[in-house]
Amino acid sequence: MSIGFIDSGIGGLTTLCDCIKAYPHNDYVYIADTLYAPYGSKSKEFLTDRANALIDKLKRLGAKAAVFACNSCSSATAHTHMNGIPVIRVLPHPEEVLKQTKGKALLLATPVTINSKVVKDVSHERLTKAANDCLAMMIEECAPDFFRLKRYIKELLAPYSDYEAVIAGCTHYIYLIGIIKELFPQFKVCHSNGETVEKLKEFSQEKGQGRVDIHITGKGDKEKYYGIIDSLLSV
Repeated sequence: MSIGFIDSGIGGLTTLCDCIKAYPHNDYVYIADTLYAPYGSKSKEFLTDRANALIDKLKRLGAKAAVFACNSCSSATAHTHMNGIPVIRVLPHPEEVLKQTKGKALLLATPVTINSKVVKDVSHERLTKAANDCLAMMIEECAPDFFRLKRYIKELLAPYSDYEAVIAGCTHYIYLIGIIKELFPQFKVCHSNGETVEKLKEFSQEKGQGRVDIHITGKGDKEKYYGIIDSLLSV
């Protein structure tokens, strides 16, 4: 038995590696659905149908639980169980960040996430929501040399330089934390991987072999994925 992870590409590896650090004895199966990337501009109906298909594949591969390691996919579905197995969704929680800060906060996410009910229901005078439909794919294309995006990130976030917090509403954006902190050291950069790690606790085991199996539906280099995993685990 293993834990399944779904993302459109490398973004969910940030979530996977946080879970591996917490539960190293689990076996993990990761599906990078590059055939249909990016997810951030897809319809809710498409993402729900795609999630069902990928969960079926994870079940055939022995997964006992599935993690939507993608904010876009997570925002498009409201299910706690799909096809007979529990589902853990990675979602932004700006209300929690607002409780921990006094200044303004920026939620940066894909259009699907920004337009989802879970985000639309959160309204606060200190919160700004910004949709970006290209950053996730830019991260995919430049990986693992994310510092190639430094100039773009500087221009993107410059209008918010007086803000206190930036909420990474896409698991891809977590790769940019080092760049953001270098350019804007005043920012508190927040994401929801910690909550996902906590939710996964009940499905974890103590005697597994700690194997990670990567599956890519379209274009992609498995060795690149394993290299990113090694890099993230070494931090």
